[in-house]
Formats: sequence, C-alpha cells, structure tokens
Amino acid sequence: MWSFGLPFDEDVWSATEYIETDYRDPEGFLIIDARGQNVNGECWHVLGHFGETASYRKVSQDQAGLLDKVLDSACVLSR
Repeated sequence: MWSFGLPFDEDVWSATEYIETDYRDPEGFLIIDARGQNVNGECWHVLGHFGETASYRKVSQDQAGLLDKVLDSACVLSR
C-alpha cells in the first residue's frame, strides 16, 4: 500500500492535520509514525521504516479510531 517514501507526499501535502513522531528500534532503525487528515475528513496513518510498514489510507474518522488503536499498540521506545 505504501511506497518507498513514508508516507505518500500527496497525503502529507494535502493534510489539514498532520502529526509525525520518530523512534529508534533497539537495532537503531528509524521508525516513522505519521498520521493526518485531509480536507474531506479522510484519515491516513503509517507506522514503519523502509521495507516494513503497517498503514491505512482514505478512511473515515470513526474507522481511523479503531485502526489507530492497533497501530498505537506497537511497542517502540521514544528517542
């Protein structure tokens, strides 16, 4: 679903709300947790690093609430 760039440029530039947090896993890999919402109210969220991600795209706020619980439950340490 996601390309090599995390997240899609089009999602970032069209976002009316955008949050990004960076983490490092125990091996030192940078993990990006980025989420946003566009003017139509559609939400997206991507959690991962190059080659490994979990994400959703173009969902309602209600659907995003449930999906965020799953992605937010990932165990990573803040840098």
